[in-house]
Amino acid sequence: MQREKNILIEPATQKNRTAELTRNEAQDGAAARAGWRTCVKNRTLLREEWVARIAEAQLLTAMTQEEIFAEATLGLRQLRRGS
Repeated sequence: MQREKNILIEPATQKNRTAELTRNEAQDGAAARAGWRTCVKNRTLLREEWVARIAEAQLLTAMTQEEIFAEATLGLRQLRRGS
């Protein structure tokens, strides 16, 4: 008898989990879009900050700051296009 009760409850539980996942995905998507809009709005400032941090950490010593800036710009364009 107990096993039969569990079988009857499972589909409802599954529906709730599916609805919860859908809500979470929607919230995650909205957060991602908001984050992307912030990045686009502040892209020049962000690129300049990235160049400064990379230069300070001496991560790309073979490149000039202008070359690093150009690569950061290219990277953002590729992200925007989905490449």
